[in-house]
Amino acid sequence: MKTLLITTLATCLAILSACNKKAPATTMVETKVAYSHPLAIDGKIEMSRRQEIGTIKSKMPSTGQPLSLTDKSVVWFSQSTDASDPSMIRVTVESKLDGFAPETQVLEFSSSAPYPPAAKFKNGLTAGVTVNTYTK
Repeated sequence: MKTLLITTLATCLAILSACNKKAPATTMVETKVAYSHPLAIDGKIEMSRRQEIGTIKSKMPSTGQPLSLTDKSVVWFSQSTDASDPSMIRVTVESKLDGFAPETQVLEFSSSAPYPPAAKFKNGLTAGVTVNTYTK
């Protein structure tokens, strides 16, 4: 009886110990892009997305986000993030506006270049990008 009680107690302690183990920490990256244009009706638009380090996120939104201008034209933009290499996060920003060739700019974030300048497009669009990493 004493052996059964000790065995049961040891089993319960092992189960409790297993329940108290924390899940491994995941490193995440959050990318925020603030889009603005001098002729924008609504000021600026900010888009944010989160993903695990070691992944690539596809273009968001896939068809582009519109920003209406006072001259009744619309500038379209989208972004994607490549966090497959934790030492270099790449944010790709695309812009389209009638009368201008589509443009793509890649901003790279690393420990030696944590804050690259904003992307400035020939059609007047500016994309200010910030990247933050954190543990979840």
